[in-house]
Amino acid sequence: MKRIVWLSVPLLLAGVAIVFTLSRHSDEDLIRGQLSRLAKAVRVTAGPGESNPLLRVARLRSEFREIFEADVRVTIPELPMALPTEPVALADSAAQLTVIYRAFDVDFSDVQIKLDDARLTAQVQATANVAATSRDGLSRDTRPVDFLLRKVDGTWRVSSINVSAKGAT
Repeated sequence: MKRIVWLSVPLLLAGVAIVFTLSRHSDEDLIRGQLSRLAKAVRVTAGPGESNPLLRVARLRSEFREIFEADVRVTIPELPMALPTEPVALADSAAQLTVIYRAFDVDFSDVQIKLDDARLTAQVQATANVAATSRDGLSRDTRPVDFLLRKVDGTWRVSSINVSAKGAT
């Protein structure tokens, strides 16, 4: 009986190691996950919590604290002023999308990730595809966007976003 137990221990350990190895996500997967999380966070729909501005702000603040570094830079050429650099203040600005848009959706495609040798910084190029519905109807826009992400305490966080000007390739 003892012999069976001793023989099963290495098999059990090997099984745990295989499961652990297969369940680990690559840095690229984690970065893509953060971009998806950002897209989901800024989405405006008619769903629960979207019509209540206080719930939307609270949700955005919570998400932005997890997505962005403490000092983040976001550049969007069409905006007449600089956006806040602190995630909570940036969330407050993003919450105002509901004033302008009844629906707003963005997704990132053609994502190209370049990690530094230490795998602590990533430069990401992507295409932002936006569909927005305002009083004037549906509008669509597609343009390049550059992200800089840094690994902070084991978590990838967005450090900067630079959206290209409309018509840029």
